[in-house]
Amino acid sequence: MTQYKKNLVEGLVLPTNVMLPGTNKLMDRNDDSPLLNDEARTFFHQYVAKVLYLATHMHGELSFYVNILAQRTANPTSQDLQHLTTLLGYIKDNVHETLTLDASHYSHPVVYIDASYAVNRDYKSQAGACMFLGTGSLFCRSNKETINVKSSTEAELVALSDHMSGVLGIIHFLEEFGIVFRISLFFKTTNRRLN
Repeated sequence: MTQYKKNLVEGLVLPTNVMLPGTNKLMDRNDDSPLLNDEARTFFHQYVAKVLYLATHMHGELSFYVNILAQRTANPTSQDLQHLTTLLGYIKDNVHETLTLDASHYSHPVVYIDASYAVNRDYKSQAGACMFLGTGSLFCRSNKETINVKSSTEAELVALSDHMSGVLGIIHFLEEFGIVFRISLFFKTTNRRLN
């Protein structure tokens, strides 16, 4: 996968010393930003698809960022292209980072599933899930929820419904190999402040 990342960023002029795959401005879309021309739009489509492959197979930390950019492939703007170059700069700066899985203490999977209520322009929520089994994330996904909900609690329930099938599928798959789990822990985080 390191060679895939090298090939992905080879020959591109990208920012350096990028600490995060995106900025906090990713969700703020500027309506005044000009649409990309055909050549730039093709570049945008191709590279979003390539990064989506990378996020799905190895770099779960890219899931949220590439998911937001994938939602914008119909009418990408200059601002979206700038976000993509930041993401590619992060990949270039971390080209030798690898996913290390160590399931020597596999009897204790930990799953995080959360949702951010109505953060998209159409007021749909953004959901995400990450499953750790030992060291390293085994399953990491981010997606825009397919339905509008009335509250943050409902957004959390939709996120659980959307992502638990993938988590349970992995657990059942591993159980077929004789790996028995003592207990599965599911943590839910909220944006509430604890006093």
